[in-house]
Amino acid sequence: MSLRIVSSLILRLHLVVIILQSLYFKFNSPPKSVYLFTKLGVECWRWIRTVAIELVTSILELVPSIGFIGSFLGITLTSGAILYHLTIMGVETKGVGGQLLMLAIAIWVCNLIIIILNKHRGITFLNKLIKDGKNRL
Repeated sequence: MSLRIVSSLILRLHLVVIILQSLYFKFNSPPKSVYLFTKLGVECWRWIRTVAIELVTSILELVPSIGFIGSFLGITLTSGAILYHLTIMGVETKGVGGQLLMLAIAIWVCNLIIIILNKHRGITFLNKLIKDGKNRL
């Protein structure tokens, strides 16, 4: 296996572990998670939707041929988290010293690296979608 494939696999597994750990805490509704979502004004159904999207993201990350889709989804989710930290919640949230923001930035960077490492798969996938779309017309 090439260095690119091994690096991508290690990053994807790392991200999946982080996301699944985050999901565990969100499902158990600890006070810090409740505080964060309450401060954002997020109703329960939006919290559940976010958790579901994170679960789909982690599953997509595990499939090598379409893992880049999970990375695009991960960048989208993480961009929202970073934006909320910088605008609404603040860097320091509930006594964790900016760790949540730093973790979100690290996840964002890892997803970007995965997308760069797998750009050929993304291009192939998009070309196939375009070709299939033209054949249907």
